[in-house]
Amino acid sequence: MGSGSSTSRCGLPFIKLHKLCSYLVAVTGVLILLLPNILLPITWPIVLIAVIVSWFYEGERLHEERYRRRWTSFTAVVFFGSLFLLLLRIIQNPIQLACYLLLFLLVNKLFNRRTNRDYLHIYLLSFLMLTLSTILNSELSYAVCFVMYVVFLTWTLTLFHLRREIEETYLMRHAENSREGEKVDVEQILQSRRLVRGSFLFSTSLIALAIFASSGLLFVLFPRVGFGLFFHRQRRGPQMAGFSNQVDLGSFGSIRQNRQVVLRVELPEQSIKKRLTYYWRGMSFDKYDGKRWTRSEKKLKLARWVMPWHVLLQHPFKMDKDSSVRQIIYREPLSTDVLFAIDQVSAFRLPHRIQEKVRFQIPRVHYDRWSGVTSYKGLGRTGSAFRYEAYSFPTKRRRAMTFRALRGERAELEATLRRLYTQRPSGIDERILALAQRVTRNVQGQHERAMAILRYLRKNYTYSLQRAPFKGRPLPNFLFVQKRGHCEFFSTSMIMLLRSLGVPARQVTGFHGGEWNQYGQYYAVRQSHAHSWVEVYDQKGGWRRYDPTPSGRPQQRWAIWSQIEQRIDALKLRWQKWVIEYDLSYQISALLYLRKVWRAGGSEPVERTASSKPSVPYTRVLLICLGAAVLFFLIFMVRRRRAAGLMSSFISPATLLYVRALELLQGEGLRRCESETPSEFFERVAGERPELREAFSHVTQHYLEFRYAARSEPESFRSALLDGIVELERCVREDAPT
Repeated sequence: MGSGSSTSRCGLPFIKLHKLCSYLVAVTGVLILLLPNILLPITWPIVLIAVIVSWFYEGERLHEERYRRRWTSFTAVVFFGSLFLLLLRIIQNPIQLACYLLLFLLVNKLFNRRTNRDYLHIYLLSFLMLTLSTILNSELSYAVCFVMYVVFLTWTLTLFHLRREIEETYLMRHAENSREGEKVDVEQILQSRRLVRGSFLFSTSLIALAIFASSGLLFVLFPRVGFGLFFHRQRRGPQMAGFSNQVDLGSFGSIRQNRQVVLRVELPEQSIKKRLTYYWRGMSFDKYDGKRWTRSEKKLKLARWVMPWHVLLQHPFKMDKDSSVRQIIYREPLSTDVLFAIDQVSAFRLPHRIQEKVRFQIPRVHYDRWSGVTSYKGLGRTGSAFRYEAYSFPTKRRRAMTFRALRGERAELEATLRRLYTQRPSGIDERILALAQRVTRNVQGQHERAMAILRYLRKNYTYSLQRAPFKGRPLPNFLFVQKRGHCEFFSTSMIMLLRSLGVPARQVTGFHGGEWNQYGQYYAVRQSHAHSWVEVYDQKGGWRRYDPTPSGRPQQRWAIWSQIEQRIDALKLRWQKWVIEYDLSYQISALLYLRKVWRAGGSEPVERTASSKPSVPYTRVLLICLGAAVLFFLIFMVRRRRAAGLMSSFISPATLLYVRALELLQGEGLRRCESETPSEFFERVAGERPELREAFSHVTQHYLEFRYAARSEPESFRSALLDGIVELERCVREDAPT
């Protein structure tokens, strides 16, 4: 008795457990829809508070006519109001309006949970949220929420099926003169704590995850088309200082502490041990007005295509493996159309995307011959994520001569170049010219002057993200007052000092360095790596890079947190590569890699590069997985047999008496089918043998009340059931032929 009572008190009542799982499904659907951040920020607290409040709305309150009428009116107002907003184009994005409508309908159903149909509507709305989010969210967070949704939905649908069967099946016809019967106390059955336990939820979770894994295998092996016909990606890109049409002095300090990843770069031909600090070039500027940098002229030209999807920027282009660096760049959404690459880029290789052909968008790459800036059109909307390859020669100088110079127009080009890159703002402080002359007083040669100014700035000024407020122009304040600032203060100071001496120079923005991810074998370039430097025109016909910014103090981070951050970021890249951007080319390369590994048999060493995965003992891993599967199967069989033994030793007397009744009826040719419930079997017996109706009704009713009502078994209750068995035996004997 003690063990039975303690067992009945453990766990949640069945109806509470079903409600909890239903809310888990609903909340997961809400999170999936809110994570892309395309809705107003106030949507988060409003929806979550409404979901929490709806938990306490149940019982008779939901069936009040006044309550139902208010919700019906409110729903009609919201629906027609949404149509009004859509027709007047107040909300121009129909997907955004659909998100708001789905959230409202879900909250409406949570406040009106009256019947099983309402619960089905909740599950359907959450599934629509999951479907809509596939075009809004391509981050790793979607994968996490998707796995949670699969597990929670499996629990919920299983419990929902049990609840519906209990409510619809257990109808007893025990009144003598009534063909309709009376309903069993279903509410008492649903309050039982013995119907579902934790082991049941655990086993269904394993089944759901196994089905999910098998569907993942189908995803990998099914031929891919890469056919995004209806929707572009909707991820929004951050506004990056320095990568628009102007740079305000002091703007880089606001993003130096932002650790959001903007580029993930693989270097396939580079050794893992050869990790250098690269400059990732983006924009360049020539005009300075005393407070900001802008681009005065744009002389863009369409870059030359040398083969399908290969773009040539500089001529001639020779792929020298010793000096060239090939980069596979995964670009996160940014609000700029600049193509970033290691400095001294010579060519790009664009991805072959079938969906761009379907939309009749021809990819174009524009190269500005004056500034060296490369931008794109037709690779996707500005602010979308995509992948491309770049080829750079970091050890060479940037060429200043274009095809126009090869036709004998070098003098005109030189004059234009000097006019652009020796410009100074009107009313420039005379102290800047005096400082330039003083620093380079004993120096001859253009390169030597640039190096003298660079050493002076690094020695006498301090890199700092904190600057005191000031009035007036920022450059004199930096050079002669505070003497501390961000990278753009150093680069601007060097450019103005050089231009005061008549040396052409320009401002360049991009990224410097990057964090090497040892788990994904790539560089993670963050917003905090945003940087600006100087390019000085060399009389030999090229641009030479100078970086006057002194090295700042590195940010202190816990080693364990850095490892966790790297692992998560590596998972994000794998998610982007093998799920979001998984196409036919990836599928073929993966199959070729598996064939190569199979033929090699793990005996030949594999050359590790920056993009190759670390060597794995495949035979050992396979044996471990096989052993784990066998061990899991053995444990499952042992637990199953033990559970069967325990069940046989703890069968209640009521069950034994009911089995005795089934044996009596089987002797009369009335055999119960395995799929028949006790109530369904009673209906069949009453229809075929009306003389046994009353006696077998008494047995079935007492058995169901004890089996599903979670009550103890007193002696009087057992006696009543035994009397029913005796009466059934008497009826069977009287009806038997003499």
